[in-house]
Amino acid sequence: MGELLAKVRELIELVCDEASVHLVGVELRGHIGSQVLKVYVDTDQGITLEEITRLARLIDARLEEDDVMPGAYRLEVSSPGVDSGLKYDWQYRRSIGRNLWVRFEQNDEVHEYTGKLVSLENNQLELQLKKEKITIPLASIVKARVQLKW
Repeated sequence: MGELLAKVRELIELVCDEASVHLVGVELRGHIGSQVLKVYVDTDQGITLEEITRLARLIDARLEEDDVMPGAYRLEVSSPGVDSGLKYDWQYRRSIGRNLWVRFEQNDEVHEYTGKLVSLENNQLELQLKKEKITIPLASIVKARVQLKW
């Protein structure tokens, strides 16, 4: 399934690039003839349902045109959701001013902090905690996500 997923991802990346949308992830589950292809997309401003619907049609048409999916499959296109975490620079930039929970490794120790994302410069986050600011290299981040206020 790895080779199939790589080919599918490549085609979906082309469609997303043409539509100026970020491809966040692709998952393929199930067995040939009853597979579910999940595609997670977003934009710098956040993606709308209208954009997702249009993109789903474009992706489906491209997959059908190139005939890469063997048998029947169901395509699901959605935003990654708030629990999916932050992975890319553009996601951090979009989250400046928001509260983040960040887990990172430094000097063979794991640290966790929650604070307001102040900036992203030179591949480092600046996080405002209650009484201090800390700088976290992006490369050391294990997981980060936006903390929503409910």
